[in-house]
Amino acid sequence: MFSVPPEVIAGGELENAVDPGDFFTLQSFEDLCTYLFLGPKQYPNTEEFLINILKLSSFLDIEDGVAYTVDAFERRGCLFHPALQLSLAKCYDIASWVEPAFRKLIYIDLSEFSLEHSLLLGVQVNYYLGQARNRISQLYRAMAYQAPDVVHEFTCTRQLSCEVAWKNEWEKFAKHLVHPEVVITGTEVANHLRT
Repeated sequence: MFSVPPEVIAGGELENAVDPGDFFTLQSFEDLCTYLFLGPKQYPNTEEFLINILKLSSFLDIEDGVAYTVDAFERRGCLFHPALQLSLAKCYDIASWVEPAFRKLIYIDLSEFSLEHSLLLGVQVNYYLGQARNRISQLYRAMAYQAPDVVHEFTCTRQLSCEVAWKNEWEKFAKHLVHPEVVITGTEVANHLRT
């Protein structure tokens, strides 16, 4: 009942064969049966249950199972670690999770990042994450050292006084970019400058 018909090529070898044992462990099958035959009040509220439902629903093309797990994970809020979110997004093609997870990972405190999280992401994602964090850090230091240029309106008649006011305001604000304890994001910088 739960087998994938393999494609046999010359010589009796299997091409693109999927081992159902990789997906159907006893626990994952019990979780799928719980999802399919019992109501939502009977569902365990664990990551393992949700991952098993997502894995098997993706494998068996059970669309409502995928939709249920995506919604359930999103409702977990801060309990849904961005490393797990990005890992699941890669494995099960959940495009809407990629950008938010990567943004959270860029700003997450490294003390909250375990070896398990690094293993979930893999070498390539960890590399790009480190590169992005490094570039953002360099940009913050550069911006703290020198204010960005003033953009004048066409109607501005006092450009010199605007530049002086800009530099004075920037000097008050710039130290927050490189503060060791208070992390400020680029969006927060833009919002502060608009006010």
